[in-house]
Amino acid sequence: MDEAQSQAAEENVARLDGEDETAPVTEQQRRWIFRNIIITTVASSALATSLGVAIPAIMRDLEIPVTTARWLSSGYILTMAIMMPLTAFMAKRIPTRRLYLGALSLFLAGLVANAVATSFPVMMTGRVIQAIGGGMVSSLAQMIILTIFPAGKRGSAMGWWGLASGAAPIIAPTLTGLVIDVASWRVIFYVAIGAILLSLVVAFFVFRDVLETSKPRFDVPSFILSVFTFGGIVLGFGNGGAYPVLSLQVLGAVLIGVFAGVLFVVRQLRLDEPLLNVGLLKTSRTLALSAVAVVLYHFVMLGSSLILPIYVQNVVGGSATASALMMMPGAAFMTFMSPVAGRWFDRLGATPLLAIGGLTLAASTFGMFFVTLQTPLWVPALLNIVRGGAQAALMMMLVTWGTSRITRSDTPDGTALLSSIRSLSTATGSAVLIGIMDLVQRTSIDSYGANAGIHGVNVTFALMALPGLGLVLIAAINKALEKNQHNRLFSNH
Repeated sequence: MDEAQSQAAEENVARLDGEDETAPVTEQQRRWIFRNIIITTVASSALATSLGVAIPAIMRDLEIPVTTARWLSSGYILTMAIMMPLTAFMAKRIPTRRLYLGALSLFLAGLVANAVATSFPVMMTGRVIQAIGGGMVSSLAQMIILTIFPAGKRGSAMGWWGLASGAAPIIAPTLTGLVIDVASWRVIFYVAIGAILLSLVVAFFVFRDVLETSKPRFDVPSFILSVFTFGGIVLGFGNGGAYPVLSLQVLGAVLIGVFAGVLFVVRQLRLDEPLLNVGLLKTSRTLALSAVAVVLYHFVMLGSSLILPIYVQNVVGGSATASALMMMPGAAFMTFMSPVAGRWFDRLGATPLLAIGGLTLAASTFGMFFVTLQTPLWVPALLNIVRGGAQAALMMMLVTWGTSRITRSDTPDGTALLSSIRSLSTATGSAVLIGIMDLVQRTSIDSYGANAGIHGVNVTFALMALPGLGLVLIAAINKALEKNQHNRLFSNH
């Protein structure tokens, strides 16, 4: 048997094992654990989106400038990114129940610190503690869901988890604005404290140790390299709008991150007990394809979350409220289609969703190439609704599909790998898309005049359609690999 046949056979064995390799929990325990994860997800997702609305009020109350206040978001994102590979290690070493309760406790402690903070250092410390706990909870949620549900129900379960993580951000900013107007920004933390405290109490009684544990050795150099990797890349690209591209804060940080990342990957491949099992990308074609798809997907997804508000507010001259209202239907449609897409995945598999979702994503994104300054806002809003449906077909499915052919013991590493790649691609994509749009706008002023702004938006969206076609290509590759694997297994019998 040659290497390709051996690899295909190994993946097939892993897949067959994974179908029956669910955690030893009863149906009732599974339901309660899942409900607890949903409560926590809603609370953390709502808080994450609410803070952006609360930043101006926090600035006034704590008497801090915007350059300082931005660290409340940047520091949170940076800490969460650093926690992803570390969470995979802890999930393999610490029993699930103890780790989950500890993560919730940290998240709760950070919330309390924020609620009573009267200075920026206390507020920032609370946000970092929140990010440590929140990063662990977010990663653990995916690992646990993919472990406690059988293969035929994982898509639906991840779909409902996607609904929980997406529904709160739709209404949370509006409610937060009302709360701040009539009360105080501290109230949003009090509400979150109540929800997380409830989740902690319930988790104490219902959670079980569902992830396999062992005694892997903690490699300190790997952790340090991971800190520099995620810190350098996320921070460097995040600084793109505040500092020159060639500055130490941008290019210097990115180069440090990339160099550390290369050293990190090389070290993980050489270690017998890596901090993060990067080698899974070599042994599992499905995980490797899913990782590429995650990068492509998040580049296109940024069109809704990043470029559309700039188009409405900076190019067309609309208000922040107008941009929010234009984007809300698409976000709502994506959220409520998530469970439906999960059921489709359970029934049809990844290939049809990749093909249809990628093609729809590309078409709806390329549609923005034809938008002009005179185009009514309902047109991009309609395109965003279509894009939202495509995103629902892909968002949660990519993680479920990527980990479908690795064993239960490798699930923490698989989910952490995909989450880490998602964070890096989001940070990179944001800077790249903004850079492209700005470059096109500046270089087309002589040719397009007052239309240079909309031309920059058109070109950026046209380029963003290409990753959508890339997803269709991945669907074709996956279909061919599945057919080839099936033929080889059939011929062996």
